[in-house]
Amino acid sequence: MHKKQTMKKIVKFLDVIYYNFYLHYRKRKFLLVKPEREAWYVLSSCFVNIVIGVSSSICRLLQVKSIYMLYFCIVGCIAITFLSYLYYIKNNRYTTILKTKPIIKSPQKSKIITIAFFVFSFIPILVLLPIVCSFR
Repeated sequence: MHKKQTMKKIVKFLDVIYYNFYLHYRKRKFLLVKPEREAWYVLSSCFVNIVIGVSSSICRLLQVKSIYMLYFCIVGCIAITFLSYLYYIKNNRYTTILKTKPIIKSPQKSKIITIAFFVFSFIPILVLLPIVCSFR
């Protein structure tokens, strides 16, 4: 039961982030794609940033210089994007999210959490990887 509650909290956290990304992109006047797809794309891009930064840092620390690691990163990124597409777009999960309007305690806290998640998703690439690469 503990794992089920933890999973529900993670899903709610992701729903809150998706909803805030949607609200941000809904305000734009000139979009080439719908805001629900734009929000999905940004959310999956955040996870891709994390996967690429962490896996590249681990490879650098372990001194792995194999083309297979590059394939692993590419397949992982494609898998994350595809699974998030299935979850949010294909299963129409975004309609449920837009109807329930999930927040964490208050809309302002939800926005702060979303901005923090977005910023922290770049840390593995912009901070962790250069630090690891500086080790010789």
